[in-house]
Amino acid sequence: MINLNGLDAARLSLWLHGGGSDGVAGFIGAHAEFRGGNDDNYQPSQYKFDTAINSILTLLGNFLLAPIDAHLRVLGLAIGAHVIILPPGQISMLPLAAAFLPPAPEIERPAEPFGNRWTVSLAPCFEALIAARARNKAWIAGGAKTRLVAALDPVVIRPDPHTGTPQHSRSLCLTAAEDALFRLRDCFSDEPLVLFGVDATAEALLAALPGADMLHFSGHAAFDLVNPRKSHLATAGADPNDVLSVARLVELDDGGRLRLRLAVLSGCETTLSGFNMVEDEFIGLPAAFVQAGAAAVLASHWPVREDAAFLLTRRFYEVLNLAPGPGGEPIFGPAAAAREAARWLRQLTVGELLDLFETVPQPAGADVPAGCAWLDLSEPRGAAHIRPTGGQADPLDPGAPRKLPPQMKTRDPVSPKPTPPRRDPVLGTSGTRLVLQPPADGAPLDLDAKPYANPVHWAAFSLTGV
Repeated sequence: MINLNGLDAARLSLWLHGGGSDGVAGFIGAHAEFRGGNDDNYQPSQYKFDTAINSILTLLGNFLLAPIDAHLRVLGLAIGAHVIILPPGQISMLPLAAAFLPPAPEIERPAEPFGNRWTVSLAPCFEALIAARARNKAWIAGGAKTRLVAALDPVVIRPDPHTGTPQHSRSLCLTAAEDALFRLRDCFSDEPLVLFGVDATAEALLAALPGADMLHFSGHAAFDLVNPRKSHLATAGADPNDVLSVARLVELDDGGRLRLRLAVLSGCETTLSGFNMVEDEFIGLPAAFVQAGAAAVLASHWPVREDAAFLLTRRFYEVLNLAPGPGGEPIFGPAAAAREAARWLRQLTVGELLDLFETVPQPAGADVPAGCAWLDLSEPRGAAHIRPTGGQADPLDPGAPRKLPPQMKTRDPVSPKPTPPRRDPVLGTSGTRLVLQPPADGAPLDLDAKPYANPVHWAAFSLTGV
């Protein structure tokens, strides 16, 4: 039994809905404003959401995950051990693995996310966890194949709410880079089946999934807070009811039941869940996929910028090794790969990005600051070299300790002179090209800048299952 002093329903409601004397920005309100933002209020809503996420991750760490961390260490678990959390009720809506932990000098650990100190996955209930473990065993017994079905950028057609004119969904510009990645991978049992654009219909997916071991979905998704069973992946077509919804997944009969070892849902807010206070378990797309026959699901809590989502999932697949090791556990399974991918993206520098991908000429007439670099994310370098990041653990050794670097022990002196605001190292994307920009006019690229250090980029993804 762990004593969670100060954590009660009122405080949890504050984190979710905001208010109170502390001025906490609630996750749900900030998320809704960010998701519904238009060109006029995008920056303010993004700033509010960034602030809410950073505040909530700190509070989650202080009141919930720090006591759990201390208890795990008292139990003698090795740092990096796999921890499965069954979040009750509304807590399931929050990115628990990303909660900030204070330093633990007694074990030479810096302040870091809970999911950096431990390998974390979630489960909606014990029954779902048991089912996920059984699915993994059945997958191993069936030959541990890795047949991939990928749905990339489904073309969704919906009427404009004001004019009724059919409107196509915004095209995801990095899907070509994802497609190139899948076709370069040598770990799949067969050539991946890629359903692209208009071909990525619910009917095509439901027909292909029973014969698949892995699913990758990159497109739009929607969460319905009032009726979570209506939450869905937006598949191609003009019929708003012909989507891959929670209800449709859980109602699959034995003939169409999934046998997935892994599903990666790289759409907006695919992890968000409703909750059933009676059964105390969450309802959402990850839980629905587990119930429908998936062993593990990687999904996001909020809309993630395309380049960040692509890079995180790219690293995830790069280190993932589902082959069974001693005892039947994967050599480097989905939870370990998700942990490493988040750590890697958080620490990724501009210099490392330049090492990873080919640079291409700037298009004629491009209106960008001087000194920008254009990287083609569909063209990785032949033997990309990831420069070491100081005292960080080996990416493939989740249990290795990390020493506190000197800069974490003392505060840097505050400069008395005001400095101009630094630009975001990432200017944006154009097709499959990522545009990096210098911190100020006339300056070179800052090779040590970390474009994705903000939690809004790396903290959204959670792993449900095993």
